[in-house]
Amino acid sequence: MTGGDVPVGEVPQQELVIKHADLVKRIAYHLVSRMPPNVEVDDLIQSGMIGLLDAAKHYSATKGANFETYAGIRIRGAMLDEVRKSDWTPRSVHRNMREMADVVRKIENVKGYLEDGMLGWSQAGYEIATLPQITVNELDDLRQSESNLQIIDVRRPPEYQSGHVPGAVASPLTNLKERAASLGLDFSKTTAVICAGGYRSSAATSILQQLGFSNLLNVTGGTSAWINAGYPVETV
Repeated sequence: MTGGDVPVGEVPQQELVIKHADLVKRIAYHLVSRMPPNVEVDDLIQSGMIGLLDAAKHYSATKGANFETYAGIRIRGAMLDEVRKSDWTPRSVHRNMREMADVVRKIENVKGYLEDGMLGWSQAGYEIATLPQITVNELDDLRQSESNLQIIDVRRPPEYQSGHVPGAVASPLTNLKERAASLGLDFSKTTAVICAGGYRSSAATSILQQLGFSNLLNVTGGTSAWINAGYPVETV
């Protein structure tokens, strides 16, 4: 050894960290290109710096490996550990969970209840409003026999784009009430409402009925049943 060279094992930890900070960034940008899009490079760098600090603390030149090789292993390990233990759930899933929580909150925010439920209401002689339910087989028959049939798909755009009943008009349940009038549909014609499984379409038919649609059909089983039955779909 000559001049002012100092063995790595004798370099202060702080200097090792400063000198190899770029190594953390290089590894982070390499890993993030192979991760899901919701993984942020800044998060990888942060966990990688912890790995670098740990490497500087425990490195011993007597074990044979040079520091950069040793640190690289610890940095990469720290980043992967962070990915495994952290919540990397896609933002779309969190958005759906928030929407579901809003629905639950509205359901729970009740002012009272109907004693004996709908049975008690019916036995008391009050009128019950119902909407016709049809299967996907009946929907297919209607498509072939009724030229004026209108179909509204109330799923979210990504669901609709992945595959829908041919000719169905997209109008998500979340803004159906505001958009219904702009869909260009005839409120008096037969209108089948479909979603993924039948729940959202049930709510949608109630909204459409309030808006003035007079001939509504709720498709039970939804698009899932339609696809499982082998009927054709369109994609966007």
